[in-house]
Amino acid sequence: MSILFALVIATLVAVFLRFQDADFLLYIMPFKEEGKHFKNEVVWITGASSGIGLSFAEDMVREGAHVIISARNKTALEEVAKGCTRLFGRTPFVLPLDVTNIQAQTKAVDTVTKKFGPVNILVLNAGRSQRNLAQDTPLADTEEIMQLNFISQVSLAMKVRMRLTKTAKRFCTISFVTFHFADYY
Repeated sequence: MSILFALVIATLVAVFLRFQDADFLLYIMPFKEEGKHFKNEVVWITGASSGIGLSFAEDMVREGAHVIISARNKTALEEVAKGCTRLFGRTPFVLPLDVTNIQAQTKAVDTVTKKFGPVNILVLNAGRSQRNLAQDTPLADTEEIMQLNFISQVSLAMKVRMRLTKTAKRFCTISFVTFHFADYY
């Protein structure tokens, strides 16, 4: 009996160590088949020309979502779209947008709504970080960062939110606000 008990404990410890970052719940939860999680969802991703936004766009295209990709750099967005077409046979809708231009946001939301209907998932990924000490960062830089990372994100979320239906349900914000605060004296 003690050997069986030891094996059970060893197995539980192994499972805990393998899934200690909460992946265990994801592992045991029932999911749809791969490629079906976001099928036909309308997913709008800002900051989609590189990095996390690009990866997220590729994942959503592969999953079968109707994907809108936005960033300031139209050429980079078109390269993302070409890559998705080549890899997955589906092309995201390219919508260049400087999210700090509040008036352009309204036009972009109109464009997306007319073409796709309400947005189901809005990924607010546009942003940048600042790695200087706060005491060494000019106030103008801080204002630019807050405009890009906060005010424009809230503004776009509010514009999209006004057009949501009961089926539109998810927002994802990726924050880039990083400062090194002043040294202790």
